Amino acid sequence: MNSSLYLSHSTKRLICSFLICTLIVLYGSAAGAFQLLKVDQGDEWSYLKGKVQPPRSWTHKQYDDSDWMKGRSGFGYSNKIKGTQLNDMKGKYEKVYLRKVFSVSNLKRISRMELSIECDGKYIAYINGIEVIRNSVGTSGSKLTTGISQRQQLDISGFAHELLLGENVLSIQCENDDINSSSFSFVPAFEIQGE
Repeated sequence: MNSSLYLSHSTKRLICSFLICTLIVLYGSAAGAFQLLKVDQGDEWSYLKGKVQPPRSWTHKQYDDSDWMKGRSGFGYSNKIKGTQLNDMKGKYEKVYLRKVFSVSNLKRISRMELSIECDGKYIAYINGIEVIRNSVGTSGSKLTTGISQRQQLDISGFAHELLLGENVLSIQCENDDINSSSFSFVPAFEIQGE
């Protein structure tokens, strides 16, 4: 009787240890990838209306954008825009320039960078002055039947080596496909994941 009780306690300890180890492994793999940075719709950006073209250095970290306006993403004009309304854009200017300063505290842990863009025309994106992606037709070329532009998820992890420890800047230029269009939508988002 004593020996079977001893065996039962021993078995319980063994099962308990196994469950604890399993939880540690599961938690470790789930926690293996985590978010280092997320810039989402509704976050604030510095922006410049395309009535004037900024100097060539506007995509660089050192550029002073203190005289630019501040606004929440998405940008554009129409009833569907939730963010910064550009009510003076139609018929006046085609481009909008955006800058988002962000910080990175650990370069070695970066595993993935993803840029998400909805834009009714052509766009070019830069990190610290280096072009990372552009399109030539705009996401309006792939509109759904509802007339809403599709969001493009873009893996730009190959440019993670362009990031600096500390302050960085993501700069994006977006162009309306028609200066007299009845609507314009530009919604950027950015995410860095780590491991």
